This record gives sequence, structure tokens and C-alpha cells, in this order.
Amino acid sequence: MNIARVMRAEWRRFVAHPVYRWIVLALGLLLLASAIWTGHGVRGYRAEVTALQAQWSDSYEKAVAAAAKHPAANRTEGAKAALAAHALGRGELAPTRLPATGALVLGLQQYQILPTAVRGTVESRYTDGRVTGPLTNPWLSRTGLPGFPAIIVLLVPLAALALTAGVVQEDREQGIWRLVCAQCNVGLGRVFAVALALRWAVVFGVAALCSACAFALDAGAAWVLFAQWWFALGVFTAFWVLAGGALSLLPISSGAALIGALGLWLTLTFAVPAALAWKAERETPMPSRLTAIVELRAVQQDAEEREAELLRAWYARHPGDQPGMGMAPSQPTWPVTFMPRFDELERRMRPLMREFERVRVAQSVHAEKGAWLSPPLALMLLADRLAGIDAQRHARYMEAVDQFEDRWRGFFMPRIMAYRGATAIDLADLPVFEQREAAQIDQVAPQKAMPWQLLLSCAVVAILAILGRSALVRP
Repeated sequence: MNIARVMRAEWRRFVAHPVYRWIVLALGLLLLASAIWTGHGVRGYRAEVTALQAQWSDSYEKAVAAAAKHPAANRTEGAKAALAAHALGRGELAPTRLPATGALVLGLQQYQILPTAVRGTVESRYTDGRVTGPLTNPWLSRTGLPGFPAIIVLLVPLAALALTAGVVQEDREQGIWRLVCAQCNVGLGRVFAVALALRWAVVFGVAALCSACAFALDAGAAWVLFAQWWFALGVFTAFWVLAGGALSLLPISSGAALIGALGLWLTLTFAVPAALAWKAERETPMPSRLTAIVELRAVQQDAEEREAELLRAWYARHPGDQPGMGMAPSQPTWPVTFMPRFDELERRMRPLMREFERVRVAQSVHAEKGAWLSPPLALMLLADRLAGIDAQRHARYMEAVDQFEDRWRGFFMPRIMAYRGATAIDLADLPVFEQREAAQIDQVAPQKAMPWQLLLSCAVVAILAILGRSALVRP
């Protein structure tokens, strides 16, 4: 009963404080605006995926109808059939897309930045510089609004620290701490714990409701993933509330406590992740993009100079795909003369391109190992994993794209090089992108990401217990 009275009294004190009301109102409005914005963005993204799938189906039907009308029968028609097969192989019939999970609202921005919709081609996508999507301003795309998890990471700690840091010092400076001590008959430690629990409930409640709003706007949301996010958000909020409570017990002024809270937020949100990124870069440096471009151009130039040699070598490796009698022109023509060059580019450039993915995964692993030092970084990594856009899953997707492109090229290359083209019957066996591994989500990893917050929260509780025995009883 005494605890219930203390809770009611603390609630009245909290509601009566004008600054607290403004902080909670500002937090709620900003998080709600971000949740609605992200939710509508997710709905647009899923609608775009559906439209692209319908567009692919329409293109496939048109290709089958066109192939049925023009069977190759002589040299002229053989050359046309090779051109038609090449056009199909480099066109829009090979879409690949990293499937979004039921927590897309936690990683929408990453899905829009990273390559998650790669078009397979019989040519080399490493040398194809055409822009297939809408033109965008690179500067604006970099400085756009942060995603919903980033807003959570930035604002929830600030709100929790503003509501907790300096609470005890403020009562002392206003001269009411003696009155609180005199009227309290359940122990000052319990009063302080109730005050922190109330602030945690308010901040977490606002963040959880806004998160639920964002998930509710996504028709493909998975509430199991939302429950994991909900749990992580609760522990994340508890850490910052306890950290602010520890600062409020220090023998300093309320202004100094708030400055210390701001310094703690800056350190854990920006300084520690930057240090972890620097350490990961030092241990596993990213290959030079400029060097990769130079090497790509050198390989491209070498393949162009050895075009005739590569053509003869390809036919020597595939004697069964020699052009039939009366099907091939007197001299090899485009695109037959170009196709072995693309094979050479893939053979020599793919290991270099995969090295970028390997290093990115290695750096991500380094960051995850040290994420317990920075709760904001750990929560962002967890959001990426729940959204299915973490470095490991994206690397599996790119590997699946490479494997699919090998099958795609293996389907069209013989039909192009033999001048027989792709018939309507052939197109029935057109390779389809499958990505069982890329579509998998590690459901255990998000739960393993929680100990960093639990341990830090327990450490802050221990600090509170040590400081509270002396700090709370001082008038």
C-alpha cells in the first residue's frame, strides 16, 4: 500500500513538472512522425516490389511470344536469333531481389541504399555503368532523414537522461529534499527506485507505442520480430534511465549532472562506434576502390585486345556449341564476338568484387564483438539483423546473385554462340532466382545480442546501490 501511495505521489510530481511534460510531448511527436513516415515508405517499397514482379511476368510473356514467331533456319535468321537471345539475356528477364523481412521498418533506409535488386545479365554488370533507376542527388540521398531505429537511438537516450539526470540535485537546490526525507516512511531507496521506474515506463511506453504504429502500417510485418525489438527497446531504455539515475546521485549540481549526461550520450552514441569502426578498418582494411577501378579497366582493355583469341578458346572448350551448317555468317558477328570477353571479365573480376563483401562482413563481425561498449550501436546492429539487411545476410544474397548469373549465362551463351537463339520451348526452362540461404533470418542472433545491455544495466544498478546508501540520505 505504501508503495502504491509513493507511485501516485511520484506520478503527481512528474505530471506537475512542466519541463517533463514538454520532453515527453516532444519525444512522442518526433517518434510518431518518424514512425508514420517510415511506415508509408515501407508500404511504397512493398508496392514497388509487387509492380516489378508484374513487370517481369509481362516481359517474360512477350519474350515467349516473340521467340515463337521467328525460329532460326538460315544464316540471316541465325544472326537475328543470336541478337534476340542476347537482348533477352541482358534485358529485364533476370530480376533478383533480397526478400524483405517482417521488420522492414527497422531497415528501410538500408534496403534503399544497398544493392538489394540486382539484374542478372549475360554481360558483365561490373562494366555496365548505366543508371537503371531514377536519377537522384547524391548529396541529398546522404543527408536525408535518418531511419526510424536511428531516431530511436538518438532521442530515447536524450529523453531518458533529461528526465532522470539531476533529479535528486534539483530537489536539493529547491530546498524540498528535506521535506521528501521527512515525509517518506518506506525508505528513500524505494522512493528513488519508484521515480526511476516511472520514468522508464513513460519513455519506453512512448517508444513502444510509436514502434507499434510503424509496424502496424506495414502489411507484411511479423509481430514475432516486433516482440524481439520491443524487448531490446525495453532493455535499451532501462540502461539510459539507470545511467541518468546514477548521475543524479553524484555530489554535483543538477547542471553538472545534465552536462555529464550529455557527455555520456555523445561518447556512447558517436565516439565509441567511431573507435570500433576505426579498429575494424585497421584489422581488416577495405580494398582500394580506385585500385579496383584501375584493375577493372586494365582487364577490360586486355580482353578487348584478345577478343579473337578468347573467341577461339571458347569454341575449343565447347565443341558441342559450334554453329550448325548454314546457321553462322561467314565471319563471327556481334554479339558472338563480344560474349567470351564478358566470360573473361567475370573470371578475373569477380574474386576482387567478392573481396569487398568479405571485408564488409569481417568488419561487421568486429563491430558486433565490441558493440557491448555502445548500446546505441548494438541496437542499430540488432535492427539491421531483424530487418534482414545485416552484412552477413547481404553477402549471402550477393553470392546467390553470382550463382544465379552463372546459370543465366550458361543458359544463353550456347544459344548465342551457336546462332540458334532461344525458342519458346527453351524459355520454359529459363533459370529462376532462388535464394534459400539469402532468405534465411538468424532468429537466435537477436537474442544473443541482448547480454551487452543486460550487463551494462546490472553494472549501473550496482553503482546506484553503492552511491544510494550515502547520497540519498544527505539532506
